Amino acid sequence: LSPNVSRSLFGKPFTTNALRMRDRQVAVEKPADVVRIALLGASMDMGWGIGTSETYVNLLEEWLNSHAARQGSDRRFEVLNFAVAAYSPLQRLEAYRRKVKEFRPDLVLYSATTLDTRLMEIHLCDLFRAKADMHYDFLRQALVDAGVTPADLELDVDERLVHKDVVKKKLRPFYWPIYDATLGRLAAECRSEGTAL
Repeated sequence: LSPNVSRSLFGKPFTTNALRMRDRQVAVEKPADVVRIALLGASMDMGWGIGTSETYVNLLEEWLNSHAARQGSDRRFEVLNFAVAAYSPLQRLEAYRRKVKEFRPDLVLYSATTLDTRLMEIHLCDLFRAKADMHYDFLRQALVDAGVTPADLELDVDERLVHKDVVKKKLRPFYWPIYDATLGRLAAECRSEGTAL
């Protein structure tokens, strides 16, 4: 997302903060008295089609703080929204690695939907078009196991995959194993930081 967006989307206010999140302004440095929760997700988690104050992330933060106050606790909560529309599971993993860790969350919430394998398919095809490094061993191995060849990844003059349907058909049986490996890597990353997932 772009930083400091303030516009109307579907008749509702759509804003982002200075740190490119669909959220209120927040500091990277976590205050000592705060329990910080980070959300990884896609469009519904980002709050597509609703106002910023109506996102479930902001409503959860308000509820947690209200509940803590009623209990007489000095504990405060921040629920940070790192969700972005159409983010695939692999992009959520990368968001954790490249951005979320810096915020030192105590808990990471990973939102999954039935669209996730389709989002992964779209993202992988975009990576192929960009000739991007596959980065993860489990991803490179899935391409080998699926029998995806360099010829399958040929691009036309408009840089579209010539054999996109062939690539998608070869990879389709591997989407769930790729998804499992992605979540396994996220869990390992969280464990190494001492963060609950």
